[in-house]
Amino acid sequence: MPNLGHTMEEGKVAEWLKLPGAAVTRGETIALVESDKSTFDIEAPADGVLLEISVAAGETVAVGTQIGLVGDPGEAVSAPAPAHPAAVAAAAAANPVQESPANRRARASPAARALAEALGVDIDAVTGTGEDGMITRDDIRGFHGAGR
Repeated sequence: MPNLGHTMEEGKVAEWLKLPGAAVTRGETIALVESDKSTFDIEAPADGVLLEISVAAGETVAVGTQIGLVGDPGEAVSAPAPAHPAAVAAAAAANPVQESPANRRARASPAARALAEALGVDIDAVTGTGEDGMITRDDIRGFHGAGR
């Protein structure tokens, strides 16, 4: 479970968009995760295959818990050692996710992403007006309507 906000301690896997064995490409949305404030896209970290789903849809787990595994086709899956929730939370607090221009990803709902793709809008160029800077469909429409 990635740390998707400064105060996030746990998240709920809302939906898996890919099944184990499905080919995935880096950056492709493979799951949706809900925090107490919003829903986030979870992207494949690399090209490969979704080898395993470790946390089923509907389950809530602590930040830092493995929710799935992407690897090479036919790669053996070894079960991670279960971590104590307090240890996971302490590790996440000690190593917060750092955003840089190189790894920044626009925060947008799946519906806004789909609309941006349909309209040919570079979602990374859009400024979000939603809660915590989330990009909304209205932001996509406004950006597209401005001829950008």
